[in-house]
Amino acid sequence: MMTFIVVIALLEAFGSNGALTSHNATLFRDPGEILDVHASVTGVRACNACHEPHDADPKGFMLAVFQPSGPSQGKSNKCLSCHVISKKPGSGHTADACALCHTEHKGAIAPVSILTDQQCHTCHKNKFTTFSSSHPEFGKTYPYVRRTAINFDHVKHLETHFKDKRFAEKAPKDRCIGCHIVSKASWRVPIKPFEESCAGCHEEQIAKRELTLFAMPELNKYPVDPKVVADACPGGAPEKTEEFESASLEPLNPITAALMGVDGADISAYEKGIGALLEGILNEGAAPFSKLLTKADGQPAHLLNGLAPGMLHSAACSWAANVEYEAPGDSEFGGWQAGEFFFKYRALRHRDPVLMAWLNFAAAAEIEGLSKELLNAESAGSCAKCHGVSETDAVRVEWKSSETALRPHHKYSHAPHLNLLGPGSQCETCHIVDKKADFAAAFKQTDPKVFNSNFSTIGKKVCATCHRQGRVVEKCLTCHRYHNQTGFKQRMMAGEIKTKSMGQ
Repeated sequence: MMTFIVVIALLEAFGSNGALTSHNATLFRDPGEILDVHASVTGVRACNACHEPHDADPKGFMLAVFQPSGPSQGKSNKCLSCHVISKKPGSGHTADACALCHTEHKGAIAPVSILTDQQCHTCHKNKFTTFSSSHPEFGKTYPYVRRTAINFDHVKHLETHFKDKRFAEKAPKDRCIGCHIVSKASWRVPIKPFEESCAGCHEEQIAKRELTLFAMPELNKYPVDPKVVADACPGGAPEKTEEFESASLEPLNPITAALMGVDGADISAYEKGIGALLEGILNEGAAPFSKLLTKADGQPAHLLNGLAPGMLHSAACSWAANVEYEAPGDSEFGGWQAGEFFFKYRALRHRDPVLMAWLNFAAAAEIEGLSKELLNAESAGSCAKCHGVSETDAVRVEWKSSETALRPHHKYSHAPHLNLLGPGSQCETCHIVDKKADFAAAFKQTDPKVFNSNFSTIGKKVCATCHRQGRVVEKCLTCHRYHNQTGFKQRMMAGEIKTKSMGQ
């Protein structure tokens, strides 16, 4: 207490002639320049833009010494007046304590974002000194946090398919770089296009699995009034027999049954609806299917793209007359085609827009019969054989080979490691194939976080082989970052921008 009184007395004494607190004393009044970008924003408000003002007398000056008034140390965090920072757990540690890591008054061009390991060590509950000596062990599945978007089983391909004499010529010559583009390696190593890496073995499978929009089912009677058929079809009305015998003995196909909301194995459940559907086709072309799709929140323009109403009408005339449809010829170019008792779509290439639209529709609609028919490995185009179907906030087909990193504060780039180790087989220095993992099991359900990786987890010791004292840098910021993908952005207030643009 006595010391405090003495200090106050000294301040009073020197303050009377301005030795410390006068206009000419800069020791406390000017702690140093601030960053240019901050200076341009604070403008005429100067210190008060970030600091809480204190009383001008020696007592107020002294209290300010013991009560720091930095922008994030007062009642309200003034940093957040310009910076938008998420307060979600882990998004930037805490948006209320910016000054713990970001310090100013270091110069006009000195960034405020440079952090030291000592700052990181200050707050962590489990203290550590260097990465190699005391960094916590990685997680049990590191670095994998979810199953891959593409159902590509490395073990089966590397150990079985690529060694099979039937496919050996089509298999990549190099285990890793045969499929991955190492020249573009960063956080991930991109996969070569389908045409380069997969088409040799899988392109033919696309055309073999067609999408059946409609298949004429078994009936107990003529589906359409003969007078309607006579007016709509060139061949006239069907010739009635004493006893009706259905030309088709098959159940109603799953897609039409799902859209109509009926049991495809129960004739009594669908017979009336099929009659109305065929009559609608005879009078309106593809409109009945458009209506069914629209009712299920589908987009007919995408799902029925390229469909020729004339061909559908001709086929409907035969089916309404209880006879097979004889197509003029087989289409070798794919697309919509009719034959006997079916109307189908056949794709001939990868990324077919119509098939992609149908799978996206099946995922979004979540109609059980539709999902079961289209979202499985044997479905149209074999799309879901490779592309995973995941359910997080919604069900979706994973058309892209990778997702955004789910570890927003962890940064890693393959590029410098590949440059050091060399591409190709050196990838397996870190990524070791786990031959015992049940990789395929993850794709039998839709939760992407339930998985078994094709590769063994990577432990801290793998990284510490190089990242240790005397070898490669092991600072915290080498592998960690903050304010990343969490809504952080910088903005200047409209008034300040206007002032600056006017040169004032």
